[in-house]
Amino acid sequence: MERSESTRNFWVFWSIWGLIAVGAAARADEPVIGVKEANALLSPAEKRPGSTSFGFTNAGGLTKPASLALKGPGFEVLSHVRGRATHFGTDALVRLISDATAHVAGRFKGSRLSVGNLGFSSGKKIPWSVSHQAGRDADLGMYALDEAGRPLGALPFVRFDAAGEATWHGQRVRFDVARNLALVTFLAEDPARRIQYIFVARWLKDLLLRSASREGVSATVRARLAEVLHQPSDSSPHADHFHIRVFCQIADRTFGCRDRGPRRDWIEMGDEIVDAYVGELGRVLRLPKHEKLVLGAVSRLEAIGVPSASPHLLGALSRPEPKVRKGALSALAATRDPAAALALVESLATIDDPAWLGEVLATAAGLADEAILGPAFALEAAPEKALHPSVKKNRKNAGVARSHIEIFVLNVLGSHGFSVRGRAVKVALGYASSKDKATKTAADAALRLLTCRFPRDRRWDRALDGGTAVGDGRAEDIAVGLRQVSPKLDARVKSRGHVDDLVRLLGHRDAAVRACANRALVDLTGHDADAGSRPPARHKRHWESWWKDNRGSSPLAR
Repeated sequence: MERSESTRNFWVFWSIWGLIAVGAAARADEPVIGVKEANALLSPAEKRPGSTSFGFTNAGGLTKPASLALKGPGFEVLSHVRGRATHFGTDALVRLISDATAHVAGRFKGSRLSVGNLGFSSGKKIPWSVSHQAGRDADLGMYALDEAGRPLGALPFVRFDAAGEATWHGQRVRFDVARNLALVTFLAEDPARRIQYIFVARWLKDLLLRSASREGVSATVRARLAEVLHQPSDSSPHADHFHIRVFCQIADRTFGCRDRGPRRDWIEMGDEIVDAYVGELGRVLRLPKHEKLVLGAVSRLEAIGVPSASPHLLGALSRPEPKVRKGALSALAATRDPAAALALVESLATIDDPAWLGEVLATAAGLADEAILGPAFALEAAPEKALHPSVKKNRKNAGVARSHIEIFVLNVLGSHGFSVRGRAVKVALGYASSKDKATKTAADAALRLLTCRFPRDRRWDRALDGGTAVGDGRAEDIAVGLRQVSPKLDARVKSRGHVDDLVRLLGHRDAAVRACANRALVDLTGHDADAGSRPPARHKRHWESWWKDNRGSSPLAR
């Protein structure tokens, strides 16, 4: 099976490189690209042999899914899972499960493992396993021993405690370290298996790593296990099953398969192949006429969502077709490329439609990082320099355009201006009394984020003493403002009770309150969890889990 997978990957890679090579040769004879070649580049996933995973694991999909047999060499799907029809995944995932369980059964005769959810055949949401939506996740049971130390068969998911013990049908059972180690070692040792995570409770991970050291597992594989074995901090600890997640297949990435989270340095991610394919799609964007093909390339670039697509999409913004321009702007947002934000701001003077200027600035704000602060301050100081001559001549259009610029400036200052808080607050205060309702709302939001103050009367000049009472942004200062929202907030900022109160505020309906509570938590504990990487509810669960594990052992950072 491993040889057939390697063979398949070989031909997939060569088919992609073949298209790229044809395109490179064609460039010598034609300025853009041929229609036939463009159609080949945009061939849909449904025409590929085998499965294709696309999107992120918690919001993706699957075409031509592989079905895991309900029983196979060393495994069986749990009875209640069979009724759900959630035993579908990518070809690679289904083969991996079969190979891994067969490997353990070969080493430990008669071993059988329970298999839980993979996903629906379509990759749609499943209520039992939120992230299993793209065919790259699977729940595997754990091998166990009975009270006499004899191997048990395919055991339903039972929760093992810190001693590696559980109760099943009234009897005590033990986590079978030897067989479970054989399973996870098989998964992690070969880079071709593309394991990103094996989610498991921390105490079971410790048992496995200690056993790996005793059993002479190589230092390389032990290091890999230390990375991929991971207790999630925003869901259950996974003490009753392993949740495995594999990276996208390289070929699938060209159809929009997206990975999130850490890469593993021993796994080839295929960036060069993806970037080369993106370059070929960029040639399609320069194809004269043929709007349908161009839109297809834009859609594929949006699905792929890599920074290397930005230059091609920025170029497509100058095409005459409105649908192409709108699609290219949406695709730019998917690249998450801060450099594109700077390029969009630099292009403002070429835009003669104030409504389109507003859309461009909204996209730029979503892509921006701290590098945007300089251009934002420059825009605020001299907005007329960013306006197209025809927009300047029309008083109404000029007013609309300036409003869009003001909102953009305030949005980026609120999101990225904390490091230059004093200057950013003075700019925002200047717009806090604006007659333009949208600008005033944006100023209010920026000031709440920058100062962590929440005056009920919105009298910002008085609340901040004209901008001189900005605060130092440390936990004590943030707590002063948060007490305006939550008067019961523990006044003893350095206390553990204060951390509990701040964690509760991560569930507040106001995004600014959540952001300020998170900022105070980072300052107090030194634990910097990326608030933007999770939805608010999951971010709150992360902090609850982290603080539960660390409140007794880690002093508050000061």
